Amino acid sequence: MDAETLFQKYSQRVSKIIQRVKKDGERATPYIISKITTEIIPAMMQDVGSVKGLSGADKKQLVIDALEMAIDETFRNLNRLPKLARASWDEDLKLTLLTLTSPTIDQLINVEQGQLKFNSKPFRFPCCQA
Repeated sequence: MDAETLFQKYSQRVSKIIQRVKKDGERATPYIISKITTEIIPAMMQDVGSVKGLSGADKKQLVIDALEMAIDETFRNLNRLPKLARASWDEDLKLTLLTLTSPTIDQLINVEQGQLKFNSKPFRFPCCQA
């Protein structure tokens, strides 16, 4: 698998998320950031995780490269619309998304490896404790 293949698989999903700006303008930014960091990045990681012969760093870069391609294509398409053309926030949003990608991947890996735990003891309802 290469970045182009991964990009093709997720391009439409990323585009659909970012297209929210047509309706909400700059107010769509939090929605876009949350959807890409909680849905697209983990899905890409799952696909890339099964690729043999790549180091962890290479897999991470593959996700970053594919996501950047999808974001670039979406903004190119949006900037063809007169209302959205050359929106001042598109480069900021792209930078924010790409800046969040690496730490999001690292954090998801930490969770998967059990290095980040949310509860040290299992929760039990008080009525059920012996």
